[in-house]
This record gives sequence, C-alpha cells and structure tokens, in this order.
Amino acid sequence: MTRGSAMHDYLSRWSGGLKESRLSWTFKFLGRIITLSGMPDLVELRPEGIFITDYKVTENPPRDKATWICSGCNTAVKKSGSKFLCPNCGEIARSAAYRTVETAQARSSHILQINLYGLLIEKNLRQVAAALGATGSPPVCGGEVLYLPPTLPMRCPVPYNRETTMLSSRKA
Repeated sequence: MTRGSAMHDYLSRWSGGLKESRLSWTFKFLGRIITLSGMPDLVELRPEGIFITDYKVTENPPRDKATWICSGCNTAVKKSGSKFLCPNCGEIARSAAYRTVETAQARSSHILQINLYGLLIEKNLRQVAAALGATGSPPVCGGEVLYLPPTLPMRCPVPYNRETTMLSSRKA
C-alpha cells in the first residue's frame, strides 16, 4: 500500500490533465437513491476526446497468453516436455505446431472501473471540460489501465462502452 500511495502521489505531480478529482452522480434506481462516486487518477483531453488513465500498483499484472496451435487442424495443442499433443492429430512434431500470443488485457474489474469513470465524466461533463480547457462537449473516447509492477510498466487499453456499462451496473 505504501508503494501504491507513493506512486500515485508521484504521478499526480505530472503536468497536464485533471488528476485525482472526485466526481459523483446521484440517481434513482429501483426506487432507491444511489450515489456513484469515483476519483479517476488522470483525465486528459486528446484530439479524439476525453481519455481516462488509472494506475494500478501490483506485483501481479496481467500477462500475455501464449498458445501452441497444430498446423494440421488449427487446434490448440498441449505441450508436455518436448512433446506436442493435439486432441485431433495425436502427438505431433514441434515443427508441426506454431505459437500464438494473445496480448494481455486489463482485468475485467478494471475495465468496468474505467467505464464507470466514463459515466461519471459524462454526468459531470461541463465541470470536467472546463477543468481541461475544452470547448464544447468532448466525448469520452476510452482509457487505459497502467499497471505498475516492480519491473516495466504495462499499458492495457480500455474502450469506453456506455451501453454495456449501464447494463453491467444494473446486474451488479
């Protein structure tokens, strides 16, 4: 926690953008008054719109996922020592398999968090736009989670999807 607090404090000193600014939205849902409140780490105005960055100090960031594929049937194979086992073709030579890498994605809870921040920004758009020096009403264009492990930082882009976020929020 100490490392996370120190990193947030350091990053909040960078110039530009709206940093650590509390936003809230009060609304009625299922007959109850709900207040959604949050404090995005960094909100910036970019040519395409408002962009949200959330810093996550972690020992265990998401990782790229490597998968071996059988060249004969395009099915994922299991690697066991020096052997490659295809569920359709049986044991295959290494030369009959190729490796694919799926780029690491932000964790689902962090994707939802960025999208909830997007809703908060939309509901406080006049205030946010003014703080960013924007003219008009720029759209929320997405964001990223910047994972800060002890090694190299890792950026995971997060698209903003208002409709899906509203549906996800209702299910929670």
